Amino acid sequence: MKRLWALLVALCAAGLLLASPFLLAAARGVQSPMSPLALLALQALQTLLLCALAAYAGVRFAPAAGLDAPWLRALAEGRSPPPAFGSMAIEAAAVGSITAVAVTALGLMQRKRGATMAPHRPPRFSAL
Repeated sequence: MKRLWALLVALCAAGLLLASPFLLAAARGVQSPMSPLALLALQALQTLLLCALAAYAGVRFAPAAGLDAPWLRALAEGRSPPPAFGSMAIEAAAVGSITAVAVTALGLMQRKRGATMAPHRPPRFSAL
């Protein structure tokens, strides 16, 4: 249980580390009384704490709900992955790629038609 939790938190930290250049660029564009680097450090700490809490809840309560992550558990415990891992991973990558192409195509079609989304403005109510 501890190894799976540690793996999930490490994956979260790796994702945060890979995203940090983009987050730092976004933090530089925000007017804040603190430096962008301090803002990024605080955001990273907050993200890691929330990720650790969510990972603990998932590892602790998933078995009671009948849920499991067999591939991540096998990776965390150093065992071989469950059978049919390769074929399922290929199918998942194919479905994800097809979905990404479809969403990108829809976005480009919307852009070609000049469709823009106006910001939603709530109706104004006047006093009676």
